[in-house]
Amino acid sequence: MLDFSPLLAIAKRDHPIGIYFVDQLPRVFTLPFSPNTQAIFVGEVCSRADLFRLLVERYGENTELSVLGADNNLYQSTLATLDASMEAVLFPGLPNGESLEHLVNIIANLRDPEQGCPWDKEQNYGSLKRHLIEECYEVLDAIDTLNSQKINEELGDLLMLITMLAQIGHENRAFTIYRAIEGISEKMIRRHPHIFSDTKVDSVEEVLGNWQKIKAEERKTNGERDKGILDGLPRSVPALSQALELQTRAAKVGFDWPTVDGVLDKMMEELDEIRNATSEEEYAAEIGDLLFVLVNFARWHHVEPEEALHGTNKKFRDRFSYIENQLRIKNLAFSDVDLAQMDTWWNEAKKLTHQ
Repeated sequence: MLDFSPLLAIAKRDHPIGIYFVDQLPRVFTLPFSPNTQAIFVGEVCSRADLFRLLVERYGENTELSVLGADNNLYQSTLATLDASMEAVLFPGLPNGESLEHLVNIIANLRDPEQGCPWDKEQNYGSLKRHLIEECYEVLDAIDTLNSQKINEELGDLLMLITMLAQIGHENRAFTIYRAIEGISEKMIRRHPHIFSDTKVDSVEEVLGNWQKIKAEERKTNGERDKGILDGLPRSVPALSQALELQTRAAKVGFDWPTVDGVLDKMMEELDEIRNATSEEEYAAEIGDLLFVLVNFARWHHVEPEEALHGTNKKFRDRFSYIENQLRIKNLAFSDVDLAQMDTWWNEAKKLTHQ
């Protein structure tokens, strides 16, 4: 019988420890323990490609590991040299900096009523809304750069705000970040029966159909009324994205133009109405109508309008910066040049970017 006592004897006393039997683990996509937890894996770790890959990502191939042989003696090995003769392996807990618990403790200290940070202590749900939106956009900007280090940094900033919101919930005795994690974990499993159960699907459309059915069943179970097709879309969603979602939902139940030609005709109609507008109120209404139709046109061509406008904004910013740079080079001010000269530089910027 395998005796774990030699491994337990060398385990750190100030770190929790878990024991996992390799042949009893389901397919794993993340390690079943937090970074600062020690883990003893019993069985042939290198026989499980999914588990082995995750262990290499966390610890590296050359981290020194204590392993237990069939003779109950301890040996030293690494993941790179691990073999089937080893009965159990002890993986050490990593520094606290890599654990969610460490971040939770930092935020709790920052909000300590007596010794916390003055700025962090005065934050509440409402005051963090603006920061949350800003951080989300910074994540999107980082994604546009395809810079993994920048994406990693911005995700960390976003996670900090999420953790602080959860800490406020904890202080109000409403919920904790662990309750939030538990809730979303249960929801993902429940809404993906084709992954975690025996439901079969053949397309993305079937996945989305099942998702909506499961959501409806959840609302019924919770005693909520049936929602309309367009209900549940937050008003804080940017207007272009909100218009796209409203149109997409309506189109799913058949409320849509038969062809894109109908959208183009409507676009021309809205332009005429803008030309005939005579007051600020009419201009505002007709411009809104035109933007809504443009979003519909984008939807027909599978273009995300918010991203399309972001791209145009970037082009404008880059080309205008070129004009400013030309002024600096020539030691001129905007008042020293006319629109024709600025147009010339604008067109030069277009050629340089091939756009």
